[in-house]
Amino acid sequence: MNSKLTQLYIFLIICISSINVLAQPYVNGLVKTGLNTLSNVANPTVGYQWSECAYDAPGTTYASTSAGFNGSKLDAAGLGGFRLGDDLVIPNVPTGVKWNITSLEFLIYQTGYAGVASPVNEVYVQIWDGNPSLPTSSVIFGNMTTNRFSSSSEIQSHRIFNTIAPPPGTAPGTTRRIWRVVANAGIELAAGTYWIVFQTGINNLGTYVNHFAPPVTVLTTRAIAGANAIQFAEATSTWTSPLLDTGNPATAPDVNVEIPYTVNYTQVLPAALECLIVCSGDQNITLASGACDYTLPNLVTTAGASCVGSTLRKVTGPSPGDALAPGTYPIEYELLNSAGQVVDDCEFTVTVTGFPTPTRSLVCNDHINISADENCQVT
Repeated sequence: MNSKLTQLYIFLIICISSINVLAQPYVNGLVKTGLNTLSNVANPTVGYQWSECAYDAPGTTYASTSAGFNGSKLDAAGLGGFRLGDDLVIPNVPTGVKWNITSLEFLIYQTGYAGVASPVNEVYVQIWDGNPSLPTSSVIFGNMTTNRFSSSSEIQSHRIFNTIAPPPGTAPGTTRRIWRVVANAGIELAAGTYWIVFQTGINNLGTYVNHFAPPVTVLTTRAIAGANAIQFAEATSTWTSPLLDTGNPATAPDVNVEIPYTVNYTQVLPAALECLIVCSGDQNITLASGACDYTLPNLVTTAGASCVGSTLRKVTGPSPGDALAPGTYPIEYELLNSAGQVVDDCEFTVTVTGFPTPTRSLVCNDHINISADENCQVT
């Protein structure tokens, strides 16, 4: 997709000869939706959030029908399982930039699994130079036979169906813990559009188990802008493109889904590059339950071979550390060289959305106990 929901940047400048390297993750989307469900039920596990299936607010007619999508390896021969894929757009900013991808992260859950350690012990990855469902596309990295598993851990979240839509909603439960799975990579990519295809395996002494990947979730809308995930069925060697959430009830409109993943990479800049601004791009933030504002982090830094004497100047918008109430905040920065001339600038928008109102009706306690004294009087 051309516009990703969330881009989380952590900047670390490392000088190697005349090349600057920026270590950072790219996050393709989030799944956590808050400490409380829409029906106002708190997660019973301390520190955990819900990952509640989306619905089409403000009404409660339609909700997502799929909590997750199958990307499981189901046999050793790779003949009966499923693979999931989504696109990765590497912008050519600055000109000539490359991404050195070191690892990839995916999310899965196994319904009913109650173990302490992650059940996942296999992950397979391919990177394609185009949409894998098209005959013109080719694999440029990886395969479905090399297990690239590095580690797996909880993200402290339970996947649940929507608790208010369609009425009366589905009661929440804690049977779908979400796990992060990390795969080793090792490829350098120039700017362009690529596709990441992955498959995870829960291999219990040769017996493989079904499990699912939750889609990118924005609680108050099922339709994600630019969503275009795909799924491959090994049994029939066919792609489902795009992958759809058909909705609940059956009369709900179909919507494309987006599969979350994280790319951990170092951004390699051309050796002769002069100083420039590196900024986060647009940010879309949904407040957690009970939160009234969002503390703006530092989303702007500089990079290049000649930044001595350069100065970052904020032109418009809030500053790092400011508390942002729900709203839209345009932010602009300029980069000045040692002579005070503007040599680069960047503009982006931070949109803060409040936590959806859990309920619009007042619930009263209709069971009240009153004690009378020996004179049958209540005081």
